[in-house]
Amino acid sequence: MFWHMPKKLKVLSMTCIKRIILFLGFYAAFSIVADEFYSTTIQIPDQTVSSQDYAIDNAFKEVLIAITGMSTAEEVIRSKKTFVDKRQFIEALSFVDMESDVIGDENLLGLRVTFSKLALNQFALDSGLRVLSSVKPKFLFWILIDKEETGREFLGNDSEHPFSDQIREKLISRNVSYFYPIYDLQDQLALPVDDAWNLKTNSVISASSRYESDAWVLVRFYETTSGEIRGTWSCSLNGEIIVEDFLYPSIADFFDEKFNDLLDRILFPFTFSPLKQTLHLDLAFNNVNEYLDYKTLVSNLENLEIIQSMKLSSISPNQIIFEVETSADIKFLSRAINGFEFLTQENEVKSDQANLNFNWVD
Repeated sequence: MFWHMPKKLKVLSMTCIKRIILFLGFYAAFSIVADEFYSTTIQIPDQTVSSQDYAIDNAFKEVLIAITGMSTAEEVIRSKKTFVDKRQFIEALSFVDMESDVIGDENLLGLRVTFSKLALNQFALDSGLRVLSSVKPKFLFWILIDKEETGREFLGNDSEHPFSDQIREKLISRNVSYFYPIYDLQDQLALPVDDAWNLKTNSVISASSRYESDAWVLVRFYETTSGEIRGTWSCSLNGEIIVEDFLYPSIADFFDEKFNDLLDRILFPFTFSPLKQTLHLDLAFNNVNEYLDYKTLVSNLENLEIIQSMKLSSISPNQIIFEVETSADIKFLSRAINGFEFLTQENEVKSDQANLNFNWVD
């Protein structure tokens, strides 16, 4: 709404922002824009209708998993609906070149399928599925292997091991945001490898606290001479520690049969289903003093699908307050807004309160 501003106008005072907003009679009516989670490219042999149908079917399955955090999302829908016209949710189709993994081969043909965010979200919710917030959770993975030759060590981004390759491939395919600890001296003191192997939760929590993540996952394992993989995975979700042992014939079997279930479980707390009655809340933001900061804030709030409407309630030199209508409970909305890198929450969240207060962080 501010695209007519001169390019030289980089920063505005809060007074200027106030005048602009009041002049325009600001009211945010959200436009739904498909993001990367609603688009995917599927390799196809040709441009025939049958190949397009194949790509659309597979794209539909991939995107459903990405937006619901549930690996069995399509199976759940199939059990309730005999037929789903997937083309009704499509916003765009385009043929693209895909690079071949084989050196010397020509580029492969792919069909890029983009679904309507609004339509597909509503379909998933109407089908009884839960949907991930636009602010996707970020997970910290501690991966500890016990090798007979070298002993226990953490795997990281640069580790050359089949487990690292498989976990990277699986997390990328599920559009899960993740990272590994740097395991520098500070990490080594907070979480020695033996403490991690012995699942000393307090040490894991202490070491994880330096990283900005929504939850941590610890996996310890070793391989037998026959190729079996034995280990334990543990994670912290909503203050609860989950621990589970596993045994599989191979690393590949673990990822084929177990890892999707693990991801489903850690993603579930970050999904929501709409409340039967929407909530009306006040969102207060302190120290948003520059026009570009204000614009960033509004843009990010607009992209939260759990907010149905938003209007300016009041503005002062140090605080902006919006009245919002949301389909999620206050704690879920709080977590979603806390996912913005430029905000920190000021007040503790209680289920019966009617406002949230955030500070802008430079």
